This record gives sequence, C-alpha cells and structure tokens, in this order.
Amino acid sequence: MCKIYGEGEIVVNSEHRQAIQRVAKGFAATGIALDGVIEAVEHTGDNWFAVGVQWQPASPSASGLDIQVFRALVDAASLRTNAAQPTSRKMALAG
Repeated sequence: MCKIYGEGEIVVNSEHRQAIQRVAKGFAATGIALDGVIEAVEHTGDNWFAVGVQWQPASPSASGLDIQVFRALVDAASLRTNAAQPTSRKMALAG
C-alpha cells in the first residue's frame, strides 16, 4: 500500500459492518484504522500482485486517491504481460 499511496495516513470512505479479523498466511495487514479495524491487506511476496481494501474505491463518495488502487492493478498486469512476452517480441515493441 505504501507503493500505491506513500507512507502515512490517508482518509478513506470506510462504511462497512464486517471486517477482517485474521489475515491469511502470506498476507499482511497494511492499512489499519484508528479503531484497530484492518482496512487493507496485501500479499507479502514479490511474485504476484494481490491487495485487498475494506473501503469502497469505486463509490461515488470516493476520493481522487482511490483510483490509485485500480492504476496499481493495471500497472502490475502490464508488467506481468510484458515480462511474459518473448524477447524478440519485446524488442519489436520497443523498436
């Protein structure tokens, strides 16, 4: 989440009645509200992109910062696609 939003606090539209109690193996709680509710989790490995947020980034009341979650997903998919292309194809695209 720090790569997406930077370090520090952000304001989110957190209006939920359920929350994560325990984080699954391989994941870490990376966003925690002042009341202790886990608001964001992410996979701890570098081999794939996986984040989860409790707030509503697609909500009409979302802030301009919320689009960054979607941009991060698109960027991760793009990097993975480019890495999977054969070298000759990469060179053709770059040239």
